[in-house]
Amino acid sequence: MNTNPAPQMVGEPGLKQETDIVAEIRTLFSLATFITLEPGMTNSFSEGLEEAIEKYGELALREIENIILSEETASSIALEALKYVGNWDSKVWHDERRAMLETCLRQSRSAWVRDGAGLGLSFLDDPLSIPELERAIDRESSEALKEDLQLVLNQLKRTSLET
Repeated sequence: MNTNPAPQMVGEPGLKQETDIVAEIRTLFSLATFITLEPGMTNSFSEGLEEAIEKYGELALREIENIILSEETASSIALEALKYVGNWDSKVWHDERRAMLETCLRQSRSAWVRDGAGLGLSFLDDPLSIPELERAIDRESSEALKEDLQLVLNQLKRTSLET
């Protein structure tokens, strides 16, 4: 069962439209530097992320991932974006959001970003992330982050047993 709506894009699809999506998301991240990001609170950044993902789907997620992995944004903004992607109370683009979070966990050099990806995966609560979390724990150099990721892994294992 596909829970992903077709991206709601108007006009002819193509390079110009993809360029517009990239510009919209990059602007959103730029404006986030002027917003007070408070844990658990919605704001124009989190609302903009939700709107972009609902509207553009995988294209939006790919650009968010690109921005985060290229380290073009502050680690605190990247962390908030990853937490929000996982904590978004929707089944829309679930698998793609999980894949994005796993990629950031696997590929980022920033402990903040890896932490945000781990938190996002904890919110998503999808046992399919267990193997990626196990690999991340094995290669993690930060003991504190390793402990946090182990908590997420334990949670997902409990979820797996409950389903």
